[in-house]
Amino acid sequence: MKLFFATSNYVVKGTVKEFLKQKLPQVQTFDVLKDDDFKYHLGSDSDCVILVEKFFLGLCIQEKMTSLKGINDKLRFVFFETGESCSDFFGLRVHKLGASGFICNAETSETLLPALQKIFSGNSAYPQTVLDDIKNGLHLTRAVGELTDTEFDVAVALAKGKTVKEIAYEMNVTDSSVRSYIHYLRLKIGYQNPADYAEVYRQMLDRNMGGWNGSQD
Repeated sequence: MKLFFATSNYVVKGTVKEFLKQKLPQVQTFDVLKDDDFKYHLGSDSDCVILVEKFFLGLCIQEKMTSLKGINDKLRFVFFETGESCSDFFGLRVHKLGASGFICNAETSETLLPALQKIFSGNSAYPQTVLDDIKNGLHLTRAVGELTDTEFDVAVALAKGKTVKEIAYEMNVTDSSVRSYIHYLRLKIGYQNPADYAEVYRQMLDRNMGGWNGSQD
């Protein structure tokens, strides 16, 4: 089995590597430096897991998942976020896309490691709140799908520091329409603060240029 880290979070990487060293030494680990290296190590016949920090693929998750699964259909995606809150709708989004898990509060080993054990055993791992939301039908709402073209454009504008009024003027829509787009963006990308738009956009640009920012040791 191979495990790929698509994150610059050294706490999470260190915790996982130590766990694997003690419990699953046969698992190979790789830091994602650029897409070409990742594809080289991925292989078509290997059981692979990629541990992805939430904002690395936040604006275009489906496109990247589809691309990589085209190389290895055994590849399993596991998304995570740090901090005390849990972005339930983001969890619903990646669940809908077929990810094997979403781990909240991942810097805490008591949360991270049991979830990874489930995944390495071939199961999925999602917070109970996300599973409850699925039972309640929230996974069927508009807030769970991939970004629409307009939502994507609004996210890019926000990442560039534009205001609601500026975006509304440029798009020839009302301020309330822009606020509606932002509402769904917050849920879909797991928004915590305004800087998140800039971060997720930066990660997208870095990836499109051939590298995964912040992943180098």
